[in-house]
Amino acid sequence: MKVKTGGFGEIIPRFQVAVFDEAHVVEEIAATYLGERLSTHQLRELTSDFNKGIKTLAKKERGRIQKALDMVHSGAEEMGSHLINREDKAPLDEDLLSRLREGPGQSVMKGLKTLGGEGSREKGNPGELQPLIMRAGDLYQRLDLILKRRGGLWLNWYEKRKKTVVFHSTPLDVSSVMNERLYGKTHSTILTSATLSTNGTFDYIRSRLGLIETAHEGIYPSHFKFETQSLIYIPRDLPPPSDPGFGASVARRVVDIVKRSRGRALVLFTSYYNLNLVWQMVRDQLPFCVLRQGDAPRSVLLETFKRDISSVLMATGAFWQGVDIPGEALSCLIIDKLPFASPGEPLVAAKIEALRKGGGNPFLEYQVPSAIITFKQGMGRLIRNSADRGVMAILDGRIMTSRYGRRFLESMPGVPRTHDLSAVSRFFKKGPAASHR
Repeated sequence: MKVKTGGFGEIIPRFQVAVFDEAHVVEEIAATYLGERLSTHQLRELTSDFNKGIKTLAKKERGRIQKALDMVHSGAEEMGSHLINREDKAPLDEDLLSRLREGPGQSVMKGLKTLGGEGSREKGNPGELQPLIMRAGDLYQRLDLILKRRGGLWLNWYEKRKKTVVFHSTPLDVSSVMNERLYGKTHSTILTSATLSTNGTFDYIRSRLGLIETAHEGIYPSHFKFETQSLIYIPRDLPPPSDPGFGASVARRVVDIVKRSRGRALVLFTSYYNLNLVWQMVRDQLPFCVLRQGDAPRSVLLETFKRDISSVLMATGAFWQGVDIPGEALSCLIIDKLPFASPGEPLVAAKIEALRKGGGNPFLEYQVPSAIITFKQGMGRLIRNSADRGVMAILDGRIMTSRYGRRFLESMPGVPRTHDLSAVSRFFKKGPAASHR
């Protein structure tokens, strides 16, 4: 959709049917690509590439371009400096957006306009500069949109990374554009995923993606035998997540569970704080290799975890999806808390506020269904084929005590549940996954 509206539509052949697998992430991907993003690193990289390309130009033309490059480079540095004492990730409020646009942003845009404007193309510049000229024009258009307030259904925000700041303009609701650019232009659109429904319906995904009422739907039973392949363990004796001692209690219970599973466990946390706290407490208490997200690249961690059958991998949300480790190496999945998206995330907070302003119930209409989809993805990490066996341990008692907790449990039909650690021991004593016997 982005390519087809960006002047390069011929790259994608005509089609009448669009099929989206893993369709639970369509909204997130649509919001990312239908919005705009630009980083100070991209601006610095552009100036560096231009400086290499203008060495052979005449002095006068080189001086004109160099002046524009200086404006872009210094403006990018100043844009970053405006955020030095601010949060790592937050919305661009009216005041900050105005100061960026009228200050360093204006300098950057003026420089980009010079570099990417028609004048640059008409100067007879060498062919190797043409891609750079096009890049400058593209960055100018993006920055112009990012530094504009685009109304209530868009969010202007930033995130600071190690050596760069990324600025975003992101749509909070993709339903209308999906209808306009996709559903209305294809004969059929098919959305499929093992985790597309919540609470036995497609109400959530229909509302988020703007699917018409007459769209056909179907929920089909899994071919996996969850009643014999899996077990959910929920302890009754742990403090609630709000308790100061929750992290320490989780650490002790992780040790209890992982000793029973003989390693082979993926432990997922909803925060880096709990991840690091529990890792510090358990790493010397377990006779297994305990891996931690951040200590090596994701691919290296997963390969080590897969190769060392008895290892334990501790990670956060980045490992909820896209982890494919069938067989014995992943026989136990432990989650510390129900995977609600943090309301401190700019996009999450903005979606909550937009629903509230529209008279909706953000918690039940957005936060709970979204968390259920992530929760179901967890079981998808554990049971990858018909020979897999595994235990999913949920250490958050709210799944049993809260009114919304039953929605999570009802999303796991046919999976036996226990509150007894001895049942976990008995499950694992039945032997490893059949494919590894």
